[in-house]
Amino acid sequence: WLEELHRRSGLHPIYFFPTGPYGRYDKNPAASHPEFAKLVRTLARHNRVGLHPSYRSSTEGKWLEVEKRRLEKLTGRAIGRSRQHFLRLRFPETYRQLLAAGIREDHTLGYAETPGFRASIARPFPWYDLLEERITELTIVPFQIMDVTLRQYQGLSTAEAWQSCLPLIEHSRKVDGHLITLWHNNSLSDEGAWLGWRDFYAELAQWCRRLKKDDVP
Repeated sequence: WLEELHRRSGLHPIYFFPTGPYGRYDKNPAASHPEFAKLVRTLARHNRVGLHPSYRSSTEGKWLEVEKRRLEKLTGRAIGRSRQHFLRLRFPETYRQLLAAGIREDHTLGYAETPGFRASIARPFPWYDLLEERITELTIVPFQIMDVTLRQYQGLSTAEAWQSCLPLIEHSRKVDGHLITLWHNNSLSDEGAWLGWRDFYAELAQWCRRLKKDDVP
């Protein structure tokens, strides 16, 4: 249903896949698991994909390159995008690690506790390394809305979440910005605590279609 929704809405999502080791903060399947590998290959055929680096890769840089190679092997293509686990960013170390590993586009910058414009801008921008006083090749793509922000951090119902998101959608539209949202697979399961959020996502997709936006992952 998700791929069909994106097709009907004219949206082009990016799927970020984890390929790191299982651990306390990393509960993903092994990259070698047949069903996981099949899912990655299937989605990568017609969609943009990126790496979801493990929690430990933030402080153990060697894992970033290992995980990137694993995803490249699965997809058969070079991987140049990432989104950090738990939005874990260390400045400037994280961005420098990404550059060293060949990542050129990162989608981590945003608030965990509240929707909004953490970068004060609704468009991608090049990362400027203040310590080295230079513009780098890394493009930062800030997001404005995350699923767990709405339901877990703020404890909103879907109706309340919609009222929280509408001003951000309107602000992005007024400045011809990019409305970027971040969603986890379990939040679209329509089960348990996430019951009803699949419909919320579908409504958001249709709203963006009406606004003629095609950049909401």
